Amino acid sequence: TQFETQLRSSLPALGDRIVIGGVEKLSELQGTTLKLRAYEELLKNYPMWRSRVTLLQVCFGAGKSEMADEQSVEHRRIVARIRNAFGAETVHYLEVGTEIERDEWCVNARLAVFRMLDVFLNTAMKDGLNLLPFEYVLTKMEQNKNGVVVLSEFVGCSHVLNGGVRVNPFNLEHVVEQIDTALAMPPNERAARLAKDYKFVSENTTTSWLHVAVQDMRRVRSTTIHDDAQRPTLALASWPAGVKVGQPLPALSVSAMARCYRQCSRRLILLGLDGTLIQQEKVIAYLKNFQDFQGHSLSPPPAALHCLRALAADPLNTVYVISGRSALDMEACLGDIEGLGLAAELGFLQMAPQRGSRKWTQRELTGEQACWRQLARPVLEEFARRTNGAYIRWLDSAALWCYQNADPDFGRFQAGKLTAALRTKFTDAGVTVCHSPVKGQVEVRIAGVNKGVVADDVFCSVAATAPVDFVLAIGDDDEDEFMLSAVTARAASAPMRGSIRDCLYTVTVGHKAASHAQYTVEHSREVLRLLEMLRDGRGD
Repeated sequence: TQFETQLRSSLPALGDRIVIGGVEKLSELQGTTLKLRAYEELLKNYPMWRSRVTLLQVCFGAGKSEMADEQSVEHRRIVARIRNAFGAETVHYLEVGTEIERDEWCVNARLAVFRMLDVFLNTAMKDGLNLLPFEYVLTKMEQNKNGVVVLSEFVGCSHVLNGGVRVNPFNLEHVVEQIDTALAMPPNERAARLAKDYKFVSENTTTSWLHVAVQDMRRVRSTTIHDDAQRPTLALASWPAGVKVGQPLPALSVSAMARCYRQCSRRLILLGLDGTLIQQEKVIAYLKNFQDFQGHSLSPPPAALHCLRALAADPLNTVYVISGRSALDMEACLGDIEGLGLAAELGFLQMAPQRGSRKWTQRELTGEQACWRQLARPVLEEFARRTNGAYIRWLDSAALWCYQNADPDFGRFQAGKLTAALRTKFTDAGVTVCHSPVKGQVEVRIAGVNKGVVADDVFCSVAATAPVDFVLAIGDDDEDEFMLSAVTARAASAPMRGSIRDCLYTVTVGHKAASHAQYTVEHSREVLRLLEMLRDGRGD
């Protein structure tokens, strides 16, 4: 535009520098003073940016109130300080009515400023209906250029623009760090973040966004997963060791378990994958980056793979890894381990541990279960459209509505509504619906498919050839509870009770309200330590 051309000609330093900035009203709540201070700290603490960036800040509303004039004076004081310390080309501060003629300032002029910004920086202390970040996203996409939104968490649109980088404007050090992150962000990540926000902005009107914001304000903040982490895991069953129902579960004695393992000759080991062999934090981070495991398989750490290989090679052991992941993904990360049994999609698909060529076997579906996809798809897609950052993963036996990339509070809120809608739709349809706040997903799955069913099948199959005298089952989430419960029930049955005696170990990883396990371990790192002791034959 003509305005953009004039502005660029008057500010030649913009041409070869990364441009940070924004457009704000002269108001203390808009946080422009905090923005200028953060930028000043960036130049102080990150000298590599001094010759590479510039700040372009436009403010309007001068002369309309005494408070606005005070803000103008404060801004110009900080700008003068930055220029004196780092050079005039490092910051450009423009006010409508002074540097910009009032009759020139319009929507097109504002969009022209957005076209010039590589990083849109907002540090408002409190702001509700602010549509300028939306305008920036649309402008950069129409311009076919990448841009990054650094947005105050106290702005109303921050919980829907999930491609942006959120900041707490009152934490100056944090703001500076996030600006540095935005400046150093690789082009592919910039493009992915902007595309994510563009999808939401282009598919939703101001009215629909405002409706989401009002719902967000009305709801009560969920404390589902925050409280559990502070409390001990309670027993759901009584155990011979003296633990009774409702009492805290004891920590696993790894050395005692390892000694028992060495004394036995027919051993069954059942393990979860994500959160058990792989740290749950890494799983969530991976999903945030790739939105799916397909094509980007996340494997257990090399040490864990080495342990699995050694344990599966022992002829006295039968080792299975049971996961909710797809067969393709499980085979990609664990399929090359000879003698390791695999169960994908919670046991809907199984691969026996025999060596040589192996094939997946699939469970049969009933007639009423055959059409579950057609019923689930419109509901899942509607909630994915409403929730920026949410996406759907389709498996053979399930659909996962994932919100790891959505605003955490709003994602959990939407997940609760989706769960209720799906349960209403699938009444008596042979399908189960469950919500896992820890994993950030709602799952629609064919009924009767769970880790408990496959664990019991494997237990009976192994015991049919020779009595099992040692069982170790480890898992971390609600799906693993089915496995722990099923293993416990089978071990307590008359045919098994005599051979297993005191060599049953069911273990839950991390904290939860209650568990069917006998013991707990704090973290997947302890699971790795346990497997290393079994591999090495140590008992200390």
